[in-house]
Amino acid sequence: MQHAIERKVPFLGICVGMQWMFGGSQESPGTPGSGLFRGECERFPQSVKSPHVGWNQLEIDTSSPIFRGIPSLSFVYFTHSFRVPLMETTVACSEYGGRFSAAVERDHLFGVQFHPEKSGQIGLKLLSNFCTL
Repeated sequence: MQHAIERKVPFLGICVGMQWMFGGSQESPGTPGSGLFRGECERFPQSVKSPHVGWNQLEIDTSSPIFRGIPSLSFVYFTHSFRVPLMETTVACSEYGGRFSAAVERDHLFGVQFHPEKSGQIGLKLLSNFCTL
């Protein structure tokens, strides 16, 4: 996989796959992630139930190629206990115990915290968009 990433083959990390793309996680302190993106995954605040499970809306940066034709405020399906904070590579965010990165993008690297395969037509559109890259 690292060889494909170095060759700039488009890569999509889904759910924990997106979390793996970062430097690490509070879930396993001291265990490095891939470091493809800077930053660390964090726990949800204790003020909300964890894991975050169910349908939630996305605020989308419509310039992202994987979100082409997907309207902002579309609903997608989440199931996760850790989140990526908002950062410069965030192309979609959602709200649960505060705003967090629901999707990140840099060059040929893409990550989504939600499950497109469980997100109906919106998820299928996102996967189709990715496959055309």
